[in-house]
Amino acid sequence: MPVTEITLAWELKEKHPELLLGGERNSEKIDGFDFGNSPLEYNKSKVVKKTIILTTSNGTNALKKAEKADNVFVASFANCNAIARKLDDFHSNIAIVCAGTLGTPSLEDTLAAGKLINELKSINNYTLNDYAYLALGSYQRYQGEILETILKSRNGLRLQILNKMEDLKYCASENITDIIPEYTQNKIWLYPY
Repeated sequence: MPVTEITLAWELKEKHPELLLGGERNSEKIDGFDFGNSPLEYNKSKVVKKTIILTTSNGTNALKKAEKADNVFVASFANCNAIARKLDDFHSNIAIVCAGTLGTPSLEDTLAAGKLINELKSINNYTLNDYAYLALGSYQRYQGEILETILKSRNGLRLQILNKMEDLKYCASENITDIIPEYTQNKIWLYPY
């Protein structure tokens, strides 16, 4: 259940104590939360059949801004191929919304958008706008060295300082899952398509 503010997360938790709390501010776990922003914390034994209230510095805001779209999916390097196949089923315009960092673009989001566009182009001959060309070109330029490139980015440098190298390695892994998170009815649902 993505929410934009920490106070909203606590209010939901108070009403529904069985729910778990996950989130970060400035890449650090929020005090009192069950999980931070590390994907490695959310292992199956801790989260299967659980609902998590999630708030992040950037990602949950991006989801909330996109929620009026007909369909909203959450993509990453890890699931780009599965997301591209799913999006191609719709035969419609596709908007890729990058979360960025505190209102500015981020390198890792641009590269991931480029990866998704690359996957889409391998399926169908999509017409691209200028930003899509920039993202695709960035991905194609750094393809094969995604982790090394992300390590040089603002967020990559900050996560290295926070000793989150394993998170960076995991987040740079391409096409390792077919799980497609879909944001609908104010929740992110995980579907293995």
